Amino acid sequence: MLPHRDARRPIHRLAAMALVLTAGIGGTAHGSTPPLTAATWCADYRPGALGARQRLEGENLTRLQATQAFLAPGFAAGQSRTGIAMLADYQEEMDRPHPDREAAAAYLATASTVHITLDVVGMVNRTLCVAAGQATAQAIATAAEAARAEMAR
Repeated sequence: MLPHRDARRPIHRLAAMALVLTAGIGGTAHGSTPPLTAATWCADYRPGALGARQRLEGENLTRLQATQAFLAPGFAAGQSRTGIAMLADYQEEMDRPHPDREAAAAYLATASTVHITLDVVGMVNRTLCVAAGQATAQAIATAAEAARAEMAR
């Protein structure tokens, strides 16, 4: 599996996406909201337990919005649910014991405006509280970037 961010390092709720996504950033962020750890970010997530509706609500919606902000900067989360829906489908696919790599890649490619690399897949997975082996993550990254580049033409 891809390495997860050190769960003991505190982060702010509003900055959670950036710090969960970026491995190696540590220390305490200063502000008025209580610190949040990567473990807390995923504390309520139960792989395979969310239905389609639950996947688009509450804390999981926050994770999806954070991922969309990373993958498609410049798109306002409130203006379109397409990226959110694709990311929810990606998350659901990655919850499976043997995810379909091509389907997962298609979901990422559709939701992303940035180049999809192995590091990006790792960041997305950490933010969405899912994991993949190195070979699976690499296959998803390669296929997703090829599809994204094709769609961008």
